Amino acid sequence: MTKAATLQQALTRFLDPSGLDRQRQRVCTHLLACRTKAMGGMVLQCSDCAHVQPRYFGCRDRHCPQCQGRAMVILPSNSGHLKNDPAQ
Repeated sequence: MTKAATLQQALTRFLDPSGLDRQRQRVCTHLLACRTKAMGGMVLQCSDCAHVQPRYFGCRDRHCPQCQGRAMVILPSNSGHLKNDPAQ
């Protein structure tokens, strides 16, 4: 079981949306839908054995531990800053 599945199960089981403001309700909705059929996705198929596996898109919410965890792994940190210099 992944962290996201655990988070989604906890939100579904223990969350009372009526006690939250609109922003927090929106974040919780994103977290519940993250990497599920609700977010859409694509189907990957192995060219050797024809195994089919769905890959669902993430919510990309800044509060989502799964999406932000992947962003930290995929995007390497850069020690320098990018600067737009119109003089060049």
